[in-house]
Amino acid sequence: MFSAANNKVFQLLVPTPVTQLASELQQTNHVLQVKSVINVDLNTKKLTGLDSSRRSPTCVNDRLQSHHGVAKFRQVAEFVTGLMPKKSNGEVAAHPKYWLEIKDSDHRDRVSLNGFDLKSGALGAWQADGNTKFGLFQWIELNPDVEIDILEGGVKHPLSQKLDYINYLDPNQSLNYRIDISQGEWKQGGTLLDTTQFQGKEGMSGHAAIVIHRDGNIFVHPYEKGKWQHTSTTDGKPVLSAGMIKIKLGKAKSFHLDSGHYMPQLPQLEHFLERTVAKGVDISQLEIHAKHIARDKIDGLIRQYTR
Repeated sequence: MFSAANNKVFQLLVPTPVTQLASELQQTNHVLQVKSVINVDLNTKKLTGLDSSRRSPTCVNDRLQSHHGVAKFRQVAEFVTGLMPKKSNGEVAAHPKYWLEIKDSDHRDRVSLNGFDLKSGALGAWQADGNTKFGLFQWIELNPDVEIDILEGGVKHPLSQKLDYINYLDPNQSLNYRIDISQGEWKQGGTLLDTTQFQGKEGMSGHAAIVIHRDGNIFVHPYEKGKWQHTSTTDGKPVLSAGMIKIKLGKAKSFHLDSGHYMPQLPQLEHFLERTVAKGVDISQLEIHAKHIARDKIDGLIRQYTR
């Protein structure tokens, strides 16, 4: 079943009359069911449509049609379906607090969009404007200097004052950051990769963002808060692993299983180890950190993959 956070963000993306009818998402055996109103098969990615047993002049169908919400509802259902991971493959999804950032065609940063609490930021200001007939993103375009807070009841500032735009690359642009690993050497565009000049996250100087896409391809690119994030090459889609890596002259030196967008856990560490070892990387010479995993489990995995 979807968490409260997933459901809350979903309701922000569809018209209010529709969310009153479909306020809860349930995930069962790879089928996303929205209160029996609409089904989305996660394998075929197809909508099976409105439940015909509920179509009557006084029931769901007429109420949806009367609010012109069906098209929007279907669009958002497809968007949400695209963000769902195949957990049986060890995939991990972007956290729901980033859904508005992903959905926004301009990819404004999530704190400016919905604050730290999913109800402040531009979203809170938009909801407080009871007279608007515009959707959130169009409303932002019309009110670029609206006063916002990033925690409900906090100090306000103009939206434009601290607004960041996250780089979301198209598939062709992303190819510039795809990595080839052969005999333990990391190359990008045929040149030995070196990240030691990158700023990285706090406490991770010389590290770059690394993401293993769901197709197994590995991408490495700069990390810069408010500009470059782990979704920059993924369009927010699920991944097999995400973290921070330090590479010097083509040799991996340090890896941190660390991503605010994806919050990777043990399966994602296993994906990283499995794929790098298969490419000849000597992980016994690699410093490996995972702040949410006990050290003994990390060391056990390392021993498993260095036998």
